[in-house]
Amino acid sequence: MSETSVPGDLAAAGDADRAVGMTVVIPAHNCEQYIEETIASVEAQTLPPVEVIVVENASSDGSRELIAQLAEESHLKIRLVTTDCPGVSNARNLGFSLAHTPLVAMLDADDRYLPGFLRSASEAFSRQPSLCLFFGNRRPLRDGEVIDEPFLERTGLPSLAFTPLAGDSRLIRDGLFELLLRGSVVSCSGAVVRRSAAYRAGLFPVSLNSSEDRCFFSRLALEGPAAYTLAPTHHYRSHPASKTGSSGWLEIRRNMVRCLAQLQLDTLERGLTATQREALQQAFSQALAGFHYSAADNGLASFLDARAWSRRAGLPVTRSPKLWLKAVKNSIGRQQPANI
Repeated sequence: MSETSVPGDLAAAGDADRAVGMTVVIPAHNCEQYIEETIASVEAQTLPPVEVIVVENASSDGSRELIAQLAEESHLKIRLVTTDCPGVSNARNLGFSLAHTPLVAMLDADDRYLPGFLRSASEAFSRQPSLCLFFGNRRPLRDGEVIDEPFLERTGLPSLAFTPLAGDSRLIRDGLFELLLRGSVVSCSGAVVRRSAAYRAGLFPVSLNSSEDRCFFSRLALEGPAAYTLAPTHHYRSHPASKTGSSGWLEIRRNMVRCLAQLQLDTLERGLTATQREALQQAFSQALAGFHYSAADNGLASFLDARAWSRRAGLPVTRSPKLWLKAVKNSIGRQQPANI
């Protein structure tokens, strides 16, 4: 690991005008096409962070050189850290370990903040000192254009009981853990977390290449209060090179199962309520069923591989005759995918 610290021109924004105690962590891998726009969105914050840590991990394009140049030219304090250890969870965790502020905001290298995000987060944490998580809404982008409406309104989040906090922020009273078990409603690029709580939650699991955010935020939801805003706070880029565009659905399903199985182990001694425990078991059962269904959809070889993987992992193995028939039917005239 190597590190370059660039103080920046602090004359543009005095320390009193910065987001007190907040660091932005940006994991960066092969992001040459987007990183300039990403860093510019941090520079445009109405309340800038104390520091930006960019963790460039094993890029094969010109990301490393471009980030160094952008850091040199920025009025922000940008610290470039380089590592040859791949994986977004590794990069995020390294950024957390290097941050010295109580709060850490995250931003993926191909996404961008909207200008008031860090100010809204800072106000929420100031209003609620025990807050562990603040997150906002997102607008998906493709080729620089908004392609969908804000995301959170389509989830179950607005139905959770809340108390008004600062501005249009809402302090969640209960139910976030159960909601996150059904799917991640928190986007890393729209989240600010209390660093100490993130460590108690175990940071991001490096064994997962998807569902790592669901695992982390589910554990974080058990560490203390969370708040959110329905106002858009960031743009989430959707493009062919992004993980969500290139990962196989079957692998995503398998990681959902691994995530929820890990949560079951992690919470054995956490004293979950009966409702939380039931929700976790239900989410796990549904994820496992979905994994086997997707495997059967890909044909007999994938279905057999999925059953073998479940058995090796000590998980229940489906015996559904319908899935066996589905797997056989979908094998006819289809080239079988490689083993999972």
